[in-house]
Amino acid sequence: MLEGLQQNETLTYLNMSSNQLGKLTCSALKTALQMGSGLQQIDLCNNDFGEQGGLLLLEGVGSASGGSRKVIEMDVRNSNVHENERTLLEQRCKQNKVAMKKQ
Repeated sequence: MLEGLQQNETLTYLNMSSNQLGKLTCSALKTALQMGSGLQQIDLCNNDFGEQGGLLLLEGVGSASGGSRKVIEMDVRNSNVHENERTLLEQRCKQNKVAMKKQ
């Protein structure tokens, strides 16, 4: 999965909801996003990522230190992601969306 996502610039939406995914998926997704995936919208609701998974997703979505600036929507409802990480994910996605509109 990781290799496919890294090399695919045309895939912009990925639905991985309700697949009993965990922290390892977040790690793979973080790496794919940092390596240049074209994903813009990712549905990850109804999984079990936990706090560590939420932090990994934050790193993948983008920050001052790197990550993908392309992701404009990431749904992690009911995935055991702490409220703080969920809020930060939403904020970063909104920032990315605004940045994309300016380009």
